[in-house]
Amino acid sequence: MQQSSGVQSEVSPIIGDWEQEGVRQPADSIITARHVGKMYRLYDRPQDRLKGQILRRLGKSYGWEFWALQDVSFTVQRGEVLGIIGRNGSGKSTLLQILAGVLQTTTGTVEIQGRVAALLELGSGFNPEYTGRENVFMNGAILGISHVEMEERFEEIAAFADIGTFIDQPAKSYSSGMLVRLAFAVQTFVHPDILIIDEVLAVGDVAFQRKCYRRIDALRERGCTILLVSHDINTVTHLCSRALLIEGGHLITQGAPAEISEQYQKLLFGEEMSSPIQEYGDGSAEFLDVWFENHHGERVASIASDTDFGYCYRLRFLRPIVEPVFGMRIKSVHGVMLTATNSQMMGLDTGRYETKDEVVVRWKAYLPLTPGYYFFSCGCSYPDVDRFLCRRTDALKLTVLGSTRNMGFVNVVHAVSVDIA
Repeated sequence: MQQSSGVQSEVSPIIGDWEQEGVRQPADSIITARHVGKMYRLYDRPQDRLKGQILRRLGKSYGWEFWALQDVSFTVQRGEVLGIIGRNGSGKSTLLQILAGVLQTTTGTVEIQGRVAALLELGSGFNPEYTGRENVFMNGAILGISHVEMEERFEEIAAFADIGTFIDQPAKSYSSGMLVRLAFAVQTFVHPDILIIDEVLAVGDVAFQRKCYRRIDALRERGCTILLVSHDINTVTHLCSRALLIEGGHLITQGAPAEISEQYQKLLFGEEMSSPIQEYGDGSAEFLDVWFENHHGERVASIASDTDFGYCYRLRFLRPIVEPVFGMRIKSVHGVMLTATNSQMMGLDTGRYETKDEVVVRWKAYLPLTPGYYFFSCGCSYPDVDRFLCRRTDALKLTVLGSTRNMGFVNVVHAVSVDIA
């Protein structure tokens, strides 16, 4: 059955408008969103809301329209891990709430196959008057799981949440961390086909976050489809196989997480996204040269693992500037950020510069990187606003040489010994 709006969840293959419009739907799609829009009617004064409701019953409109989402279309394949990124207020959470069935669409359709588990706003889905135990069984019932089945899984859920005797206390007495622990345990141990996570893991402590990511990896290996909203582009790049970028309620672009994360950073710092080049800024400074040098000061294109080296760039200022912030970043081939820093973070006073002044910035580093290729970016920004004078992403590729066969990025283990006890 095809719906004109809202969320449709069914097990049978999806047919209908896709075929009618001559668009072939991917055979293994588990989520299909077509022209999704969500509109809210806003009012200048609280008392105008009642007036608007009365006039709406008479077929008249009142107030003004705000579209949180407009014409958003995409598909998600079974087993895919999809990252959704964008600035605050871009429509990410609204989209997730529609996919989770919490909100209805104003326009368009969303079709979902399988059981959906969602971690949205902190404490959502929990009755604050119920104990943790009662909330576990209530959430299981909402997800269509019998009381007997939840009893079989309860000990596993309680052990993962690890909130001790609070499991039998009202949820209103829980800290934010305890709410996240229990909610994550419930939603991930009901064997969902689709898991939706909206930034809530940032509330938990580091040890629990690591525990959660191990669980997410296990779900991913089992074939669970995961939708993840996060402002941490490193997390999106590492976990996701594809990413969407949303801005102003519109789907701007989608593709490889590393590429979409770079587009997001350009958007975040107010740069023009349509530019195909890897250098941008407001034009108040320009790069003249970028290079690596060894500990003798000689320019090089490669270094041996576990050696000192320098990452350097020369730039010219095209307007006066006081205390500019110089920065650098290192990423792997797959876009995972290894480190990033700037002169402000390192407590360096950078001084005052006039038009046409030139500077050379040298980053002295010792990085025990495993052999491979690494990409270095550079930038110069204002001290008090998040905006670049100039920035160059993936400015240089460094080849790290060595014979180690250690896995990962950092070559911190140098020897091993086995002794008779």
